[in-house]
Amino acid sequence: MKSLGIGCVKYLNARPLIRGWPGNVEFDHPSALCQRLATGQLDVALVSSFEFLRNPIYRIVDDVSISSDGAVYSVVVAHRGEFSDIEEI
Repeated sequence: MKSLGIGCVKYLNARPLIRGWPGNVEFDHPSALCQRLATGQLDVALVSSFEFLRNPIYRIVDDVSISSDGAVYSVVVAHRGEFSDIEEI
C-alpha cells in the first residue's frame, strides 16, 4: 500500500496541524506545494484558499485551519503604489 504524499508549509504556525502524524511530511514553500499538489506529486497539502479556488478538483478538510483571534505578525501586506489607491484587501 502506497503511503500518502503529504506537504506542509515550512512555517512554524503550521506545525500543530501535522503534529503526531506518523508518516513522512514534505516541507516546502507555498508555491511549490501548490505545483506539486496540482501535478500529483503530493496527495494532500496545506495550500491557500486562492489555490483551492483555482482548481475545482480540490476538497476542503473541515474543521482544520491556521487562524487567530488576535493580532499576528507573520503576514506582511506590501504595495508599491500610494496607500490612498488601495480600495480593499
